[in-house]
Amino acid sequence: MLNMLCKILAKMCVFSLLIIVLSCKSIVVTNKEEVSSIVSKTIILKNKTYNHNKSMLLVTSYKEDLNSIKTIYYKVLDSKSKIVLKEGVFIGMKLEWYTTNQLQGYKYIGMVEQDDGRFSKNNQKNKNITIINIEE
Repeated sequence: MLNMLCKILAKMCVFSLLIIVLSCKSIVVTNKEEVSSIVSKTIILKNKTYNHNKSMLLVTSYKEDLNSIKTIYYKVLDSKSKIVLKEGVFIGMKLEWYTTNQLQGYKYIGMVEQDDGRFSKNNQKNKNITIINIEE
């Protein structure tokens, strides 16, 4: 009798599990334009920073996405007259003020190789930084 009850309960559990699994439905996307609009949204960031004595303004804009390499569009303006002193494009990771008349850009490093000691440390310059001079 107990054995018969266990068999009936097991069959009921399997049957109810089967009903639950078959009743689940996934959401079907019918409009392909919705999918492409979700994927293609990127954010354009704009930053404004003054140099140390606030005589020049650096305006940068770049796309914020999953790529670590950024194409940074920059303008350097005179803070009083708003005249464009320098403008260009820097491809790397970051662009910031180095001195009052220079910008420092950090290039993308990628994979770093192990130093094998063939070059002396005195002869190596930092190849990952680019200095951009600004003439007033």
